[in-house]
Amino acid sequence: MHVLDTIGMIAADTSRSRAYIQVLLLNGLVPGCVLMLDDEKRPGCLEEDGEEKIYKTRWGEFFPHRSVPESLRGINAAILPAPDSDINAPETVNAVARRPEPVFIYSGFGGVLLRSAVLETGKQFLHVHGGFLPDFKGSTTNYYSFLENGTCGASAIFIRKELDSGPLLLRRQWRFSDIQDMDHGLDAILRAQVLLQTIRHYLENDCWPDAGLKPEEEAQGRMYYIMHPLLRHMALLG
Repeated sequence: MHVLDTIGMIAADTSRSRAYIQVLLLNGLVPGCVLMLDDEKRPGCLEEDGEEKIYKTRWGEFFPHRSVPESLRGINAAILPAPDSDINAPETVNAVARRPEPVFIYSGFGGVLLRSAVLETGKQFLHVHGGFLPDFKGSTTNYYSFLENGTCGASAIFIRKELDSGPLLLRRQWRFSDIQDMDHGLDAILRAQVLLQTIRHYLENDCWPDAGLKPEEEAQGRMYYIMHPLLRHMALLG
């Protein structure tokens, strides 16, 4: 197993984080540390009851019921509890700032934005947006893109103060006939695939990929907001 000495991870135990860890481990990679955000009042993962699903993906099998700590059990990885479940809390910001890794994969709770204090720690925060940037910025964008043109996307960026505004490292777009299990299955799988491709490029070329867009092009696109349940239902029905 290859430890990514220069790349850590900040993770809530969500389906997305579970997919990220699983795709990395399947490819013999493990973050230098995993800082776990834990909030019992804000569950970020699938319910553990009921039948466990297994998704067949291009990068291997994805087990969404397998928690991040469970996947890392027996792996030589530093799993550290965050001092506070809020990534922007002073104690958590200090914990991130003290780590030696210059880059962190960010996979926290949905809807939480990184504020100035954490962005000014000198670290880079690698985020995979669930949508094709810069065309579809904001929330639930793959539902919107599917309704508009039958596609879904995922885009790797380094987080900046402006939401989903790059710099854009790598993006991919796929066409689908339906988007069942988007929230806990498909979205996590697509993001994990782009994360893996981004990190592979970094390891093979000793530099991060560049999608080749100019700053004015990255600033374009439309901002979307959480989709109304009725429209979401229409998207799921195809």
